[in-house]
Amino acid sequence: MTTIASIETIQVRSANVLHALIDDELEKTDDFNVIADAVYKFLFMDILNGGESAALGLREPLKMYIMHCKAERQRSLLDRAANHVDGAGGPESYPTPSGPKGVLSPGILDKAVLADTYRIDGDIVTFGEASLVDHQELASRYQKLADGNQRRADRHYAAMQMIRDGQVGCLNDLV
Repeated sequence: MTTIASIETIQVRSANVLHALIDDELEKTDDFNVIADAVYKFLFMDILNGGESAALGLREPLKMYIMHCKAERQRSLLDRAANHVDGAGGPESYPTPSGPKGVLSPGILDKAVLADTYRIDGDIVTFGEASLVDHQELASRYQKLADGNQRRADRHYAAMQMIRDGQVGCLNDLV
């Protein structure tokens, strides 16, 4: 049976190791299900059968956390490459038939950036291996996410304005 003490032990132990485990798994795959399964096994390898139902409840939040970790990792890679941290950065120009051109995004040709993985139609492809069509698919995917986030932000700005206009504490006070 899972006890509060055993859950606290896992939380303390995993707090130091969980991020490293996820980062290691992201080196191998970007399949959130595979990574979530690895974390699931790590967290509950010591717990008797009674802990299984608690583990299932953590699966979806873990997937969200893993997606956040991947996004943070990608931002870190690009920041390091763009700022030439620890030798990162890659070439500053690329060959074209009419002669060399400057890169359009600092750090985009860094080896770590080129090796970063994405899932497209069930296949894993690196940033460097992705074709023009693959990059169009990824750009479209991220633009849809950005558009959705902008709509959410706009909704919050509208709520803030309505709360100010109504001089109330929250939107529920308006209805």
